[in-house]
Formats: sequence, structure tokens, C-alpha cells
Amino acid sequence: MDKGDFRRIIAATVCWCSLALFVSGGTTDPATAQSASLLINPPATFTGDLQCTGCKPLHYHLDLLADGVYFLRTSFVSQMPDGFDAIGRWTVGADGRTLELRGLHEPPALFEIHDAATLRRLDQAGNTIESKKAELNRQAAFEPIEPALRMRGLYTYMADSGWFTECITGMRLPVAKEADNAALETAFLNARPAPGAALLATVDGRIAQRMPMEGPGPRPTLVPDRFVSIAAEPDCGTAPAAASLVNTYWKLLRLGGAAVTVGAEQHEPHFILLTPESRVAGDGGCNRFTGSYTLEGDRLTFAQLAGTMMACVQGMEQEQTFLDALAKVTSWRIDGEHLELFDAAGNSVAQLESRYLR
Repeated sequence: MDKGDFRRIIAATVCWCSLALFVSGGTTDPATAQSASLLINPPATFTGDLQCTGCKPLHYHLDLLADGVYFLRTSFVSQMPDGFDAIGRWTVGADGRTLELRGLHEPPALFEIHDAATLRRLDQAGNTIESKKAELNRQAAFEPIEPALRMRGLYTYMADSGWFTECITGMRLPVAKEADNAALETAFLNARPAPGAALLATVDGRIAQRMPMEGPGPRPTLVPDRFVSIAAEPDCGTAPAAASLVNTYWKLLRLGGAAVTVGAEQHEPHFILLTPESRVAGDGGCNRFTGSYTLEGDRLTFAQLAGTMMACVQGMEQEQTFLDALAKVTSWRIDGEHLELFDAAGNSVAQLESRYLR
């Protein structure tokens, strides 16, 4: 699996349930607040292993850019260097000690600026977490990641150049003439109402360093790995809500710690939880299957799974692993368009991504 494909596979890896990090109690005078806010001194990279109650240890790589943008990559420590990427805006609170990260989903993540080299984690109530893994440490050099994720932004094309203004961060990025750029350009030119217009585009892409056609570089550039859609909208509008667990096409990306592969003659492994009959319908890659499910809050179980009995040259073992994983599921978690399924011991058994129903 390449770096671009992995950007979605850790659904809810950030354990936002206990990630809110801020300064608790007391007051801060203006001079102290100003002094503390300067401790960030961007650009800066902070890294560390964090662990919340009931969560597996996660490695964090947080980049704070000088223009108020952040890049964040979270990875299961046991599965590094693969990870899930997010982007957004960062600000320092009026007390000078609160670092706030706002991205696509609420609530925002808050960090205590403990000193120039350390960010500390507290729970959402502002209480200290009793854990040996509760700090991010500043690195000696700024070492930004190239975040890879699904992005929405206003796209325009003029004078043989494409530009993309990302909706969450406001970053205005030139678009590299590589990967799926031709599909993006064609869709835009077919849909734009007039020269110079901008339309809302969605791509699976990367913010990578590339040399510009003119001027100094390198500079942040959008690499559109996969064109998704163009909408006849002149602005970003409302951010999309997290995908719904039910009535959504969930494409299988990973089983436990192993990436899912799909051969040329295989179907795409997936499932859909249908309502109101509480029926699951899906495909293991060779055989279609159906069954029932029970959903109560974050508890989810599958039962009576049965499928067709075709034999395929490829994918039979992976298909059986998929069905075995579904039989073990007891809970679920969604982060945006990413679903993760867990067994009774809290182990991740499957990771999936929402797709349009097909």
C-alpha cells in the first residue's frame, strides 16, 4: 500500500475522547500570556507517543506552520510509519497557554503549552491524565509531513495553471501537473460557467513540496492523486458531516494490521448496513454475503452471515478473514469518512472507508 492510500485507514485513531489538552485553572496576566504564546515560535514540529484510557498507543507528528495551518499525522505505534493525516487551523488562546487545533470535525483539540519544548495532554474536563505517555516534544528541526487525505476546495484554471484553495485551512495551492490532474482539469473545464470562475472540487491528494514554474521554491503544492468530483458551487459551503454507519457503502481497506488487496478478477470487498430491516449486505471479493446486525450506540454485532459458494483463483483466504473479522465485531467508531471495527478485547479487526453507493 502506498503512502497516499493509507491516509484513511485509521478511523478514529486520534482518541479525541481524551485528547483535549489545555491549561487548567488559575489566571494569566497579559504579559505572561504574550510570553507564553511566543513559545510556539512557528514553524515547529512536535512528536511523541500518546495513550488515552482504553486506547492503543498512538504516535503523533504535529506540524505548526507560521500561517496558522497545522498538519497532523497519527499512527498506531505498532504499525508505524503508516498513519492517518489531518489538516486545519491552529490558534493560541487569550491566556497564552492554550493551543487549539480546529479541523473538519468537532470538538477541537486543545493542548497546554507547557514550555517551549513541550505540549501536554489533559482530558476534556481539563484534568491531568495519569499516564507516562502524555506529552509531545518539540524537534530540533522543522520536519513537515506531506499530508495525504481527501480535500475539498475552490479550484480554478487559468493561463494553463490550476489553483486550489483548500476549504478548511484556506491554503491557496498550485496544482501539480501529475497524477490525476488531467481528470480534474477536464471536469472543471466542462463544468465552469465562465472563464475565471471557481468551482468546488473534491480530490484525494497530497500537499507536497514542488518547485514552482516561476520564483523561489520549493513550495506547498496540491498533488491530486485521485479526482473525486466537481460541484457547481462557487464557495466551500458547509463542511460535510461524518459518514453515517447505516445505509453507507463501506469499502474494506485493512484487516487487522494487513492492507487489503484486490486482484484484477476480484470484486471490491465492502458491506452496507441496511435499515429498517437491520440487514447487512456485502461482498468479500469473490462471494456476496448477507446477514443481520444489531446496533446499540457504539455496540455492533453481526449474525447469521451467509454467502454464495463460488470458488475464485484469488482472494479466497482474504475473504474468509473478512467474514471471520465481522463475526468478532463488538463495537465501532467513525471519524469523518473512516470506520473502524473492534473486537471484545478492543483490538482493531477491520478498517473501512465510505464510498458513494454503487
